Amino acid sequence: MSDISFSKVLVGGPPSSGSTLLSVMLDSHPEVFCGPETNIVAHPGLWKRNADIGSFLDLPGTPVPIESGSTWARPSSAGLAYHLVGFSELKSAATRFSTATQLLDYALQPRMLLEGKSVACEKSPPNIYATLPALELDPDLKAIICIRNGPDVIRSLLRRKAAVPVAVLRWLSKMNLAVAARDRYGDRALIVRYEDLTSNPLSVAEEICAFLGVRGGEFAEAMVNRRASRRIGVDSSISGEIGAAAAWRFKPHENISARVDDADTIPPQAAALLNELRLKREAMEVFGMTTEPMDAHAVSRALGYEPNWKQGEGDAQYKLTQSTNRLMQFCFEIAEPRKAVNETTPSKEPRPITFAGRILRRLGIHSSSRSK
Repeated sequence: MSDISFSKVLVGGPPSSGSTLLSVMLDSHPEVFCGPETNIVAHPGLWKRNADIGSFLDLPGTPVPIESGSTWARPSSAGLAYHLVGFSELKSAATRFSTATQLLDYALQPRMLLEGKSVACEKSPPNIYATLPALELDPDLKAIICIRNGPDVIRSLLRRKAAVPVAVLRWLSKMNLAVAARDRYGDRALIVRYEDLTSNPLSVAEEICAFLGVRGGEFAEAMVNRRASRRIGVDSSISGEIGAAAAWRFKPHENISARVDDADTIPPQAAALLNELRLKREAMEVFGMTTEPMDAHAVSRALGYEPNWKQGEGDAQYKLTQSTNRLMQFCFEIAEPRKAVNETTPSKEPRPITFAGRILRRLGIHSSSRSK
């Protein structure tokens, strides 16, 4: 394979936050390539110094953390195929790599040779998990993080049959990572709000062009129109009238955010968890966070949202405890009720009768009650 030089950008964020729409906009710029998601570099461990790159591709299901209800989500074979790389080929080549940047280069090069562009974006929502360690390890790398108001993301996940605590945790953890990336790497980490992307796409496109160092103007307009992307009609993840994709594909200027449901429609237990949950610092350190995680109210305000959900009925700690085994399948996203953080006397921890329970005890997470 011929070596070519191009800039690299990771694109990620919470689910249903506009990353697919943004990826097609990026791919419509004549200097930028952004294909369908591959899920190959989203594990934060890949971006540690002296990481054994090949070993991550040998993990069960390979290497994306906790996105689909199991401990490891699989990379997208269709996404890799669009990039003109097979997974077996990638796994074989990975034994020669010493950094995750080399892995990313290898996966992107075939398509970049075909496209003849200068900026390559790898869009996979779980990339948010790797953003902090990736930006630290590779000073030339940039990141675009898509975000959205909490209740809207949570409702979307619940429609996909996610458990309520899982939906809340996925949004809360990723929003904390977005704030950490912005505060630590402001010149290399751009936050894109779904509400801005859908209500004022041209302004956002111009901002992205400036961030990437590519031409704006008519080319920003091409991003909004999206007709220049080679993915249209080829990539099954965006082609045809498929789910939510249809709305923005055929009505690019529609103010989609105006159709957001009232925040009161989130289930009471979701509102209770949003009000009471706080992420554990040691859990977020896995993703490179070095500051104390924010609660849902603080992280919303830090990113320009007003936390307008109401306190639901029910006990947040009970809901979290009842869901412990399910939550521990998502080993990196771990939280506890905010009110329990300042307890002077540790609660009695649950009996570790399962693998999940053993992880719970090892990470020092306590609960004041048992699942019934």
